[in-house]
Amino acid sequence: MRSQSKSLLITVLTAVLVAALFLLALSSYLELNLSDKARDLASWAILVFSIFAIFLTALLYYLFRRHFLRPLNEVKSWVNNIQLGQLDTRITLSDDKEMEELSVKINMIGEKLNSLYMNMDEEIELQTERIAQKNKSLQVLYDVAASINASRDLNDLLTRF
Repeated sequence: MRSQSKSLLITVLTAVLVAALFLLALSSYLELNLSDKARDLASWAILVFSIFAIFLTALLYYLFRRHFLRPLNEVKSWVNNIQLGQLDTRITLSDDKEMEELSVKINMIGEKLNSLYMNMDEEIELQTERIAQKNKSLQVLYDVAASINASRDLNDLLTRF
């Protein structure tokens, strides 16, 4: 079932539920001003409308839970896993086309985060090696400067080099 038809179904069921509740209230009001025979009929109508309203409420709850809360909980679980550092976590929301598109995009975000994390580790290693080389160069320069400072005259300096 496509997302638009699901939304339409939920909208129609909600409208029918509101109508049933309205008829229930109207029947209850009319029951007060009726004869005994009509009051019995109104009582049956109230019972039927009440059962119908309860059924529609349960159906709407089921649809809402299935099509909105379950995917939302899956996304919430995915976010919690990502927060815990499980960057290879993937999600599956394949009930309909829109949810499938959402899951594909969420999984792309996960892949990008994982890629960035891996690239960050590689970049840190490269920068650490670069800094180590620069430290070696600075140590050589420091040794040369210390040697120059330790020399007392030009001949001593030339001898050291």
